Amino acid sequence: MRRFALLLTPLLLWAYTDSDFDGVEDALDRCAATPFSDLVDHFGCTVTSLYTPQHFRFSLGALYSEHDQSTQAALQSSYLTLALSYTHNALRCWIETALYTQEDQSGWADSALGLSYALHPTHSLTLEPYAILHLPTYDTQGARADYTAGISTFWTHAAGELYTTLGYTLIGDADYESVHYQNSASMTIGYGLWLGKTLFASIQYGAQESIYEGEVPLESLGPRATWSIDAHNTLALSYDLGLSTTQSRHSASVLFSRAF
Repeated sequence: MRRFALLLTPLLLWAYTDSDFDGVEDALDRCAATPFSDLVDHFGCTVTSLYTPQHFRFSLGALYSEHDQSTQAALQSSYLTLALSYTHNALRCWIETALYTQEDQSGWADSALGLSYALHPTHSLTLEPYAILHLPTYDTQGARADYTAGISTFWTHAAGELYTTLGYTLIGDADYESVHYQNSASMTIGYGLWLGKTLFASIQYGAQESIYEGEVPLESLGPRATWSIDAHNTLALSYDLGLSTTQSRHSASVLFSRAF
């Protein structure tokens, strides 16, 4: 009898197969190849998933600006920007910094730590509140950390998207000599269209109160374009025309991002 049981056991094991390891035998499984992270019903079909979308994104960019509105000679500046972000479901956090070159000066510009959370009140509307900590990574008298809070809104439809961003920055820098700082509110609004499946083009207007007391607000207007090269790589281009006397007359940027 024992010998018969030993011979029968391999046959029983061979008869029961569960290729996707969901606990439902293949002969009864109506949903083959169910992901291992899914909880299934007695037919082997997904009831809910334990998988949470997450990815990292690395961005490398270059920005050039020319300020020739309030000076006789053009003041040219260039920046090399670096950023790394992590997204988990609706939560996104990032860190970014930049190296700048301006005339005969160069060094680190401010670095920033950011956090945002995407809310979806409707299928076409996304609200994304955010907070940013600006860290002074350059050697300037009276430099302190600044804090920004705001919200971005995205309204999408079949052809394109309308987006806005409202923000308010608490300036921590200490006044010195004749330089006096103030808190700053900012606003951007833009509208874009999908030109095919991989190219998104938009026009954007931006306005921001100067962080210096007595200065006029900064205003700019310009086009943007984002090209989704493939599922992982994105290329973004932008140009802004300064509309105020204290804003750079011309500025342009290119940004390459890779998700992994």
